[in-house]
Amino acid sequence: MIILFECPKSLIFEPHTISGANKISQIFFNMSLSIDKLQFIFITDAPKKECLALTKLLCKDKPHQFCHYHDLRNLIEENDILPTAAFISDINIERMLHFRNLNNYSFPVIGLIHSLGIPLAFQQLTKIFPIMKSNDAFICPSHHTKETLTKFGCPENQSIVIHFGYDKFQFFPLKGSQAALRKKLKLPEKKTIMLLLTRLTPCLKMDFTPLIRLLPELVKENPKLKLYIVGTITDKKYVSQLKKYIKQLNLSKHVSWCTKPNQNKIVQYYQAADFFVSLSDAAGETYGLTITEAMACGLPVIISDFSGYEMHFDDAEEGFYIPTTSGSIDLDKPFYYHDLASYGDIYAQSIALDKDILKDKILALSKSKRLRSTMGKKAREKVENRNSIARCFNYYCNYFKLQSMMPCEQVTIKVKKQPIQKLLKHSTSYILSLEDLFELDENYRYSIEHNLPNVMFEKHMNRYTLITKISQLLYKKNYSLKQIISNLKANRSDVEKTLLYLMKHFFVKLTKTGKVARKP
Repeated sequence: MIILFECPKSLIFEPHTISGANKISQIFFNMSLSIDKLQFIFITDAPKKECLALTKLLCKDKPHQFCHYHDLRNLIEENDILPTAAFISDINIERMLHFRNLNNYSFPVIGLIHSLGIPLAFQQLTKIFPIMKSNDAFICPSHHTKETLTKFGCPENQSIVIHFGYDKFQFFPLKGSQAALRKKLKLPEKKTIMLLLTRLTPCLKMDFTPLIRLLPELVKENPKLKLYIVGTITDKKYVSQLKKYIKQLNLSKHVSWCTKPNQNKIVQYYQAADFFVSLSDAAGETYGLTITEAMACGLPVIISDFSGYEMHFDDAEEGFYIPTTSGSIDLDKPFYYHDLASYGDIYAQSIALDKDILKDKILALSKSKRLRSTMGKKAREKVENRNSIARCFNYYCNYFKLQSMMPCEQVTIKVKKQPIQKLLKHSTSYILSLEDLFELDENYRYSIEHNLPNVMFEKHMNRYTLITKISQLLYKKNYSLKQIISNLKANRSDVEKTLLYLMKHFFVKLTKTGKVARKP
């Protein structure tokens, strides 16, 4: 097989800057270089002279070579090359599609989806659909991603689910002394470390403010618990506000930060921890590679039952899923004309976790070394059998070959326009119904009765204008969603988005649901 592999220069020259799911592209690139049974032509924006140097330096005795788009047609024609497929490690396959179509080639163009749920991704698909042929396709890391892609208009037979893999030589259980590693990282030796490893932004990855809100109750029942937050800061104001909040709660000794992690030694943060938590609420979430990495290091995990997260393991076997709730809210305005940060935050605040289950599962793992050990071993076995990068690489190559046997024919792919909330509706465990019954959380009720302050970000107070009215209503007695809408004479979407915000931050909780949740 001859594979055209579109590579950004950062993949070649700046591997230390690559994080998140983009690491899959880097790993795939490195594996491609080492294979001699296949031929890869790496398409990059580097000038011709640089491409020749890269071929000499990186390909050596392998049949691969580097080439600029400008020289690609000549390379194919002069060497009588018949590409099997073109692979782009991104959703944006437009450039390669144009190259293929304008030069009347018939090889399939296959893209890899990292993120799907933000405006840019759908804008790219809108431009790509009209120029796709019947053998072009996308690789989706999760069934949720494939479902979103199909709902947007991509034919179901033009995408496949292949889970992301991990590098077993980079992620593995600690072989040496954890005490020595913790000392190196300035972590307490005898505390139970709960690791949260993520980019520190509430708009693009996760808002972990709810976890901070829950911390006083957690450490009250387990004083040995310590939250270890590792990640690069992309929202300085958000992190500053959280640090201030943690100080107000008098919990600084229960939280450690590492905001300049060593990307070349990410494994050490997993190895220093006792268990891993990731409560994603990001609109673009498709998989959650850090979960696989944590499991590969032998950690049990606690994650939100949300989006691409929902397929990592069997609940209560290798970890715990925390049910999520969303509702029928208007996402179109922020999606189409707000900036990405605003849209991301509005979406994140509409995803609420089940507080009681989250608290119960964190305490269960934090108090039982035996449970952590049992689950951690199962987690390691799970990813070893399913997520090896070699297996992932083979699946990709088999799919390239399969698509190359498909006819390259004109096909009409139309965007299925629909409300954004409907497009992403399948992301959570449960969607609010009119019969759902709500009550105040006991801590929130206590704070109202004793006139104690409740910390909320100013932008949220300004956005969710029904907070006070709904709180006053539920202080008197429990109400259903239908009754709250009726009493306030308010728009359903406005009521739901406020309730979801209050649920997310553990001020309000569901006491009774009108429908069975989508998943157990």
